[in-house]
Amino acid sequence: MPDVIGCQGFRAAFRHGAQGGYDGVDAWEVAAPVTRGRRLRIMVEEHESLHRELQASSGWGLVAALSTAVGDRRGAPREALRWMAALSEDTQECFATTMSAALLGVGAVRELLAGNAEYTAHLTRGLALTGDETAPWALREAALEAAARCFMSPGSVPALLDRGLTRLDTRAAFRVDRPDDRLAAFEAAGGPAGWSAVYAELLAEHGDDIAALTALYPDRWVRLDGDVPSRPADEVRRLREFTEDVLLRRCHEHVRDVLASTGRDTIGWGDEEVLVRRLTEAVRAEDPELAAGLAVRTTRISPVEDPAEFDRQAVRLREPLEVRVVPVDSPLLDTSLRVAVWLSRDAARRQFRFPPDVELPDVVVALLNGLRTPDGRAVVGLLPSTTTPAELRDRGIDASVLTTQTTLTTTGVQDVLRGEEVCVLLDGRVARTFDEWLARGDVTMTYALDRVSTDDFGDLDVLVFALDRLPGFRLVAVCGTYAAAMLLGYLKTRHPALVRPDPGLADGERTALAVAIVLRVWSVLGNGHLRG
Repeated sequence: MPDVIGCQGFRAAFRHGAQGGYDGVDAWEVAAPVTRGRRLRIMVEEHESLHRELQASSGWGLVAALSTAVGDRRGAPREALRWMAALSEDTQECFATTMSAALLGVGAVRELLAGNAEYTAHLTRGLALTGDETAPWALREAALEAAARCFMSPGSVPALLDRGLTRLDTRAAFRVDRPDDRLAAFEAAGGPAGWSAVYAELLAEHGDDIAALTALYPDRWVRLDGDVPSRPADEVRRLREFTEDVLLRRCHEHVRDVLASTGRDTIGWGDEEVLVRRLTEAVRAEDPELAAGLAVRTTRISPVEDPAEFDRQAVRLREPLEVRVVPVDSPLLDTSLRVAVWLSRDAARRQFRFPPDVELPDVVVALLNGLRTPDGRAVVGLLPSTTTPAELRDRGIDASVLTTQTTLTTTGVQDVLRGEEVCVLLDGRVARTFDEWLARGDVTMTYALDRVSTDDFGDLDVLVFALDRLPGFRLVAVCGTYAAAMLLGYLKTRHPALVRPDPGLADGERTALAVAIVLRVWSVLGNGHLRG
């Protein structure tokens, strides 16, 4: 298991590992206890995001992801994902490790990888794949991305679907051109040396656009500083389309031609849609319900254009703690620092392991103060599910009020908490929900970006949002720096006139208390829906 990037190697079933893990389909986790340094966590966040990006934009990756999505809904083993990952591990790790240098710089990534020979080798190999090291980074990045997508899109991929998505056994591996073999073939044929001519051609024809792109590209469209400016959506879209339609297309042609010289076919630039249609039909044949909600995209979009990018990441604090249930008047809960939580049954089970003899209602109402017993259990005082904040005050119980986004949308809790000062942890479809609210046009959103320092997890970013249509509610995301930047970048690009900073939002004592207690006893922040 690698010491720095806890992917455990891409082939290792995408389970939660030392520092992070991608589930092979559409989500990833970052492990907070072992990514305490801010730069390390940023690198791991983007690394896992890049695995998903390549998987979702290549024929090999889409077949692996969609066959797994279908199988997961049936409880089937992940055999296809395992062998397909094993045959594309070098490609995936070279791509994710090298592309993550866009945010922090190659020197910083080398420093973070010091002592990790395996991933340093992936970085060195990935940089060598791009040829001329003096070329603008935007060109080298386009070259690497086009190369990885070509390696992951052998012309024989459609043959994998001949027997259906759920019958991709290991024998199928012998009927296709494998991504890592294609990577090695490109290197052996001198493909990297050919980039100099491609770069010169692109600079001669599109120098101004490449210069504009380079001005934005050091951060891969994501601003890591707290001062996130509004970027004109049209300009972001234009440069992203230029990257896709000009840079990546031309780089794709070079890699395709080199591979063809070795007798290896590649799915054509305009032929991905044919594969997508066939994949969609294959999913529909196995799982019509899943197919109905399927939206497959082979073209690349920037993180600040993708409303689902923030939702895909979760931060794992710890495995769910066992619970010791005590009376609400227990001395163990008799402190001034406590929260009253309203959680859906699913949200409660995601965060805690309740005793088997405790039957949870649809809405779990409880008191917590972050205390743990000597054997590590979280102390929880359960209340009737009909309890209201006013009733707690009548009983002389002063507590900050905490709930989650999914609880508000799946239960009647919003009416119970209306008019209260409430900390709402964001654990659902965040950007899309914000889009729906802001699309009304009569809503203003303010935000504050703060940072909390902890002994166990180092620094974590805290985003606090407020909407004038939900007075008293503070919508809170506790996440990594990269995730916070993605969400703010998306909102500021999509709704520049409706989203504005308000540093005072970070000063709320009750919100700060709720966040502190969450960090003591919660299991996962964010969606927490890793399928692995």
